[in-house]
Amino acid sequence: MLLDGIAPDAFEELMRLLATQLPGGSRLVWRYLHVNRPLPPDVADRMVIDLQLGERLRATDRFPFYAIVPASLPGNQ
Repeated sequence: MLLDGIAPDAFEELMRLLATQLPGGSRLVWRYLHVNRPLPPDVADRMVIDLQLGERLRATDRFPFYAIVPASLPGNQ
């Protein structure tokens, strides 16, 4: 689990690493309590966040006070 207390530059570096190293079709999920970090601009075109899926997952979660951020890398599955 990625904590929302991670420094902004560390979060951005991790998202860049994931976006370049994972194959197309990969899925990711992270959670946050206080800080919803945006994707770096150079990653936002490669990684798709599904906010509606996040809300549906949160509605059935045992700990709904954490937001859920599901994302995917478009491509072959």
